[in-house]
Amino acid sequence: MFETLARLYDGGAIQNCHLENAVDRGWITQSEKEEIITAAEKNTPR
Repeated sequence: MFETLARLYDGGAIQNCHLENAVDRGWITQSEKEEIITAAEKNTPR
């Protein structure tokens, strides 16, 4: 599930609130959520 959510977040298909829902449902941990967000920020061209 982590890889799928990371791919979707990085591609812009889901937002932070969707990741928070995934944490609430136990699909990913809070740490994994933060990892997804950090990785996506690094991949965003500025």
